[in-house]
Amino acid sequence: MRLPTLPVLATVAITALALTTAGTAAASATPAAAGSPAAASGAKLWQASFTGAGRGAFGTGAAVSPDGSVLFTAGAAAKRVREAGGVAEEGTVLAYHAGTGTVLWRASYNPSQRSYSVFDALALSPDGSTVYATGGTAAAVGKHQSAVIVAYNAATGAPIWTNASAAPGPDRSIAVSPDGSTLFVVTGANISGEGAGPDIVALNAATGAVRWTASPGTGSAYQIVASSDGSTVFILGYNESFTPIVAACDAATGVVRWTVTPAQLTPESIAVSPDASKVAITGLDFGPSGNILRTVAYDAATGTALWSKQYKGPNGSSDGYAVTFSPDSATVFTAGATREAGVNNLYYVAVLAYQAATGASVWQSTLPAFGLGTTWTDQIAVSPDGSRVFVTGVGSASSPVAFSTAALDAATGAKLWALGHHVHGNQWRSFPTSIVVSPDGARVFVSGTLNSPTPNQNSSMATAAYSS
Repeated sequence: MRLPTLPVLATVAITALALTTAGTAAASATPAAAGSPAAASGAKLWQASFTGAGRGAFGTGAAVSPDGSVLFTAGAAAKRVREAGGVAEEGTVLAYHAGTGTVLWRASYNPSQRSYSVFDALALSPDGSTVYATGGTAAAVGKHQSAVIVAYNAATGAPIWTNASAAPGPDRSIAVSPDGSTLFVVTGANISGEGAGPDIVALNAATGAVRWTASPGTGSAYQIVASSDGSTVFILGYNESFTPIVAACDAATGVVRWTVTPAQLTPESIAVSPDASKVAITGLDFGPSGNILRTVAYDAATGTALWSKQYKGPNGSSDGYAVTFSPDSATVFTAGATREAGVNNLYYVAVLAYQAATGASVWQSTLPAFGLGTTWTDQIAVSPDGSRVFVTGVGSASSPVAFSTAALDAATGAKLWALGHHVHGNQWRSFPTSIVVSPDGARVFVSGTLNSPTPNQNSSMATAAYSS
């Protein structure tokens, strides 16, 4: 492990931000007929899409306000015609009324007309007053990206501060300390071919000033989570040899506490238990008889492996995509995909529950792709009361469903409902990137990218709200 030299991050004046209020031509929301929080379980309440003034957009992250009144989504929108090497884009944040889908405000990071800027992740301050968006920015299409973090007023969308890093590579993930004082971001420098840089950057949440940086060996870090007691941040990534690494750093100083290398595992997701005692990862294990969905739990204080469990589908080909804990920290939930026996291209959604202390199986549930054909699960969430588990994933490339969402009983794994986000034509490359539950547990929000119903046309940042 090594500690880096602290880079100098330049603070960009907020005049470089173009703040725009979304009009009906740019963003639209459609309430469902049963558009009420009291609607039947699984009913679609509303859906919304944003196409970047008709030039296309894609979604990357979402968060709901602590009082449940506002949903925030992030992504990027095309702002010019295609140029050499790609399309000029601007980082985009949208705020929706959580009950109706009405657009409250839209903010865009737009340093220049030729710039390429994308928001890859989104987080909220614990009090809900500030939205933090992070990603990458470049002076022009095809140029190397640098990390960028923007803080917005959650009520108005007005920019508060911007920090554009001289360090290479975009920020792929963001976490906020429980007391709201510090932001933690990880850079994906080596993933994007941008060169070496610090794995973690901690910033003052009020000003954007850098507190510390650290490099625990995950040069290609892509996910970060913070413990509920505020003591530790955990990251998932790869080293320069493309070996996966899980690392823990002191949240106050960046000092590396421990690192581990998950054997034979390509991890996809990391979570820390609400009681801050355990860390879990899930992903793909290339087993000798087929791909295996593997979940591993570690002691959060020491990095000691507590247990490792595998799941093999009917034909031995499975993969893990998302992991989370129950609110009481007693259960680990993993979601992934598993092939049906004898059918190469038909996947089932696999959702697994383990006892967090021992790894003992609580239940295993497979959904036949929600009846939609080929699918894989991208995200998982648990209701605040711990009674339900929600998963969302990509729908079939040949069906009129772009992405699918299901609810399961957290105690038994029984399917409670399953719905798809419907389109009327080609929806290839449509996929959800976030699933979040309102604090009262009444609504589930799924956000991502929805390809146009017309083949080869522009995609949109898409969001759907369901009654839980």
